[in-house]
Amino acid sequence: MLFALEVPYQDDIARRGLIPALVAAAASYLTFVALIGTRPLLALVPAGGHFVLAELVAALVLGLVAGLGARGMAWLLRHAKDASLAWPLWLRLVVAGGGMAALVVLSHHLFGQSLALGPGYRTLGWVADPKQALALILALFVIRLLATSFTVLGGGAAGCSSPSSSRAR
Repeated sequence: MLFALEVPYQDDIARRGLIPALVAAAASYLTFVALIGTRPLLALVPAGGHFVLAELVAALVLGLVAGLGARGMAWLLRHAKDASLAWPLWLRLVVAGGGMAALVVLSHHLFGQSLALGPGYRTLGWVADPKQALALILALFVIRLLATSFTVLGGGAAGCSSPSSSRAR
């Protein structure tokens, strides 16, 4: 919740935003639990599991790669937002719509279903399957990153759920 407050108000002091954000976080969690329950979305690590050095090194490498990927995504989204303000509407819609259509076709070709669009629960379930190849998982990451960028370019929010994700057009 504090991170969610930090991002949209990084240039402003959100002294009046803390209490409403806490109430909203509590209300949304209670609603989620009432509808979905408290069972884990992904049960990947068995209880009481022990880690070995190789797993910790792999986790470190994965964390570094994820950090670099996050920096790349932030860069791409910043340019998509800038282009959404600078490009004419018709060009944004053609590029964003054409890009999204191409990603859906590519997703169907690679995965047999459209994992390029929609909420990430189905995508996470697919990725959690140990039968999936690493190359396909990386391809899915790139496809979802591009789908988010095309959506922002076209004027959508694309999972960027903070006031800073959309500017006045």
